[in-house]
Amino acid sequence: MGKHPYVQDFAGKAKKYLKLKSTQDIYQEEFDKKKEKEERLISKRKLSHQTQLVFEAETLLKGVKRLKNLNEQIIAERQESSSSKNVQCSIDNNTSASSKLDKNTKSLKETLYACREEIHERYKQGKSLIGDELKTMKYGLSCILDLSETRENVTRCLFEPKVWSRIVNNNKKFIMKIPKLEKSLQEKWEAITTLIINILCLVDANQFILEPSNYTKVSERDFAYQIWLPLLKKLFHINNDLVRIKVRETVLSGSTYSKADLYPNYDIIVGFRVDIRVIFDFKQDEFDIACGESCISLPGQNKLEHDKSKLLREGKLMQTILQNVIMDPKESISWMLQLSGLTCSFSTSHNTKYSEYHVNGFFSVIEKLFMFRNSVEKTAHKLNNSIRTRLDKHQERSLQNLNAKDVGLSNFFRVWRVDNLHRIIPTKIDGDYYQLCKLSETEQHMLFTCIQKQDLWNAAFKKYLSNPKDPNCSSIFQGLSTLRLSKYYILHYHDKFTIYDFFAAVIRFIWKAHWQQFFELTPDLEEIVINQIQKDLLKLSTYNSLC
Repeated sequence: MGKHPYVQDFAGKAKKYLKLKSTQDIYQEEFDKKKEKEERLISKRKLSHQTQLVFEAETLLKGVKRLKNLNEQIIAERQESSSSKNVQCSIDNNTSASSKLDKNTKSLKETLYACREEIHERYKQGKSLIGDELKTMKYGLSCILDLSETRENVTRCLFEPKVWSRIVNNNKKFIMKIPKLEKSLQEKWEAITTLIINILCLVDANQFILEPSNYTKVSERDFAYQIWLPLLKKLFHINNDLVRIKVRETVLSGSTYSKADLYPNYDIIVGFRVDIRVIFDFKQDEFDIACGESCISLPGQNKLEHDKSKLLREGKLMQTILQNVIMDPKESISWMLQLSGLTCSFSTSHNTKYSEYHVNGFFSVIEKLFMFRNSVEKTAHKLNNSIRTRLDKHQERSLQNLNAKDVGLSNFFRVWRVDNLHRIIPTKIDGDYYQLCKLSETEQHMLFTCIQKQDLWNAAFKKYLSNPKDPNCSSIFQGLSTLRLSKYYILHYHDKFTIYDFFAAVIRFIWKAHWQQFFELTPDLEEIVINQIQKDLLKLSTYNSLC
């Protein structure tokens, strides 16, 4: 097979070019430069190595010279007195700490070098040394005294027992002790390690649930109750069970009342259910701090969005209740847990000064897990303190105020209804129907369900209450009849009066406006009534702050 003509032509030209003298000169010049550069690098390395060797040799010579001087000094001092006597005198006769340290050091040198010199001489003569003698020689030539030595025939034999004890005691102050952990840090460390051990035990005991190939055989309750529930119970074993965990589709406190406001035309209403609740108990009442919904590892987007919307709604409700008890929006934080298999997404609900809610969300890591635990513990303590110091006291005082102002309130209104007045003064009251809407006058209609009164209630609710914003007047009447007002929450910046004060003031001025309109023909203006309510609540706030 022949070569390509273009290749042959290029090869011929290249051969001629390489044989040119100019080409060979250029190549030789480049080769010489590279060779010279490599030789310089090699020379530089050799010079550096030689310099290092010279420096080490000089250092060694200085050390040898120093050792010779020390040896001559030791020999001269040995002629004057024995080494043990010098050590005893240096320890007993000195009073100051500095002089004691200097003389002890000098005497130790004398003693160490005297012994090691003898062994070293035998070593130089080629005589065999045992292990302890080799160790003694090496330590002595390096001027090292091993105070941890316990054998009598190595180092301690050079000194009298009293001298050895004083040397050891004098150097104990230089011993570095391992610092002890602070109690709080130790407790945190124990909590972290205990939690990690618990996680490892859960992983080891639930291999079937954790196996991805078995996801079709595992239910959401398996993940919630066999994986997450033991972990959360271990996490929340706080101060003799300050909080507890409630499971199996239960209704949050306040959820039924909140749902009833959404569906006023239904009689039997049950609040929304959640899988897991973290609860603080005070006597017979439950206060929810956190709630959670669980599902399988691959639940589908619809299930995730449904659980998320439920948690957001219940988290808002929990935060509102906490805020109305603690009276501090910064400390009133509710937590929402969305459990999806082995993944847990945490969210928190916060209230702003404009009654809007802000949600922070993040996935779980160990750091967030303990932040969740600490926040729940802090909220539980705040609840306990607020309930004991403020809620009971304010509720008792508010009931006293309500009784003082409105004793026999129901009987009072019944006497002054239109139908009764028609029988008492028929010349002024034409009939037992209210003139504006022509409906039969009852306590409920006179104060709550009349169209005119509903507008007043609506304005008062929006001004003073955080929940609910829109009143159900029939529900208000039923709640006041039994004094069950737990579903009504005052805005956090109106913290000087309670819900009982609010209803007492509103009812009083609605009744006053009603009869001023009837007898004095004074217009029932919403702005005037709200201003009167505001002034009365300010007076109550001043009175409550003095109690």
